[in-house]
Amino acid sequence: MATFGLLFNVPVMRALPWGYIGTLPRKSVFTGIAAGSLAVGLLAIVSVAALPATGAHGAYVVGMAALVIGIGSSWIRWVIQWYRLRRG
Repeated sequence: MATFGLLFNVPVMRALPWGYIGTLPRKSVFTGIAAGSLAVGLLAIVSVAALPATGAHGAYVVGMAALVIGIGSSWIRWVIQWYRLRRG
C-alpha cells in the first residue's frame, strides 16, 4: 500500500529527478533490459485482458517470455557484481 501511496502522491512524483530516471535505461544495459521487459510485460497484460481467449494465449506467452528475460538479466547482473566484489 505504501508504494501506491507514493505513486499517487503528486508532490512526490513532481520532486523525482525524471531527467535522470529517463536516461538510466540508455546508460546501463541491464537497466535497459529490465525496463524493456517491464514495458513488454505491461503491454502483454493489457493485451491479455483486452483480447478474446484465442488471441490472449500469444500475448500471455510474450508476457511470460519478457518476465523470464527480465528476471534472468537481473540474476546475471547480480552474478557479475558478486564476482567483481569477490575478486576485488
